[in-house]
Amino acid sequence: KKVSRLQSRANLPSRSPTGGGGDLRGLPSPAAAMEFDLAAFQTEHNVDERCMQGMGELTPSDQAIIVDLVGTKACKNVSAFTWSLVRKMQAEPARLKLDYIRKHLDERAREGLDALPLQAQEYVASQVDVLKVR
Repeated sequence: KKVSRLQSRANLPSRSPTGGGGDLRGLPSPAAAMEFDLAAFQTEHNVDERCMQGMGELTPSDQAIIVDLVGTKACKNVSAFTWSLVRKMQAEPARLKLDYIRKHLDERAREGLDALPLQAQEYVASQVDVLKVR
């Protein structure tokens, strides 16, 4: 009863028609959420169309990496920096993913990753889908 009262107050669906957990059909997919973020990214950083077209050719996971890296770097020409990251992602995705992952690891995990040869580090990075990890 408490759960259903809280759900009705929060306007949440109670159960799916199949009897499973909450109904998630109304939530956007990760890809749809990323498309929204890209539009906000373009507006916030005034990134030109060429960059946005290049971003659109990348996977949502790769887009998220670039949005994060651009958002944490102060630069004069955001479009040029974004375009350089798009080109780097197209040419060396494992290297750019590795930079991103290193940035978000805690010290102990970073030490473990750094103990591996570079080729193994890049392989590990290439196996990570940044949209599915916390």
